[in-house]
Amino acid sequence: MAKNLAQDAGKEAIEKLGWCARIVFLFYVDYAN
Repeated sequence: MAKNLAQDAGKEAIEKLGWCARIVFLFYVDYAN
């Protein structure tokens, strides 16, 4: 469930902040898993 919430937050961040947020989010997901 937490993973789904993180994915939703990541999608919003990508839309608002662009590729930089996407890279940071991908690093976060990779580190968390």
